[in-house]
Order: sequence, then structure tokens, then C-alpha cells
Amino acid sequence: MSSRERTYQVVGKSAVTVDFPDGNSINYPAGSVFKAEPSNSSVIRLVRINSVREMSTREIPNFSA
Repeated sequence: MSSRERTYQVVGKSAVTVDFPDGNSINYPAGSVFKAEPSNSSVIRLVRINSVREMSTREIPNFSA
């Protein structure tokens, strides 16, 4: 995981597809949470059209405890 990655949640009513630099395209259903670089063009587009939102660090559970 890159230190620049952020956590996003799908907030639209339908699934979204995120294209990653390694060539993978992943489909995330509504309510899903995923990590991606904030400079990812798919993420930029999805944030702009209000299909995903960046989650705050307070919302992300810490399982390392």
C-alpha cells in the first residue's frame, strides 16, 4: 500500500468501476470501500460526479490494535 493512498466509499446508487495504473479495472458495488491514489483519473472523475467520497481517518477502522 502506498502512503499516498486514500480510502474511498461508493456513495452512488449503482456500482462504479475504478481503473488502476497496473491495468486492473475493479467494479465496486454501492457501499463498498476501497483504497486508491487521489491522482487516479477514475477516482477524480467519480468524486467529481459524487459517486464516491473520500473517507476521513476517523471513519476508517484500525485493525492493527
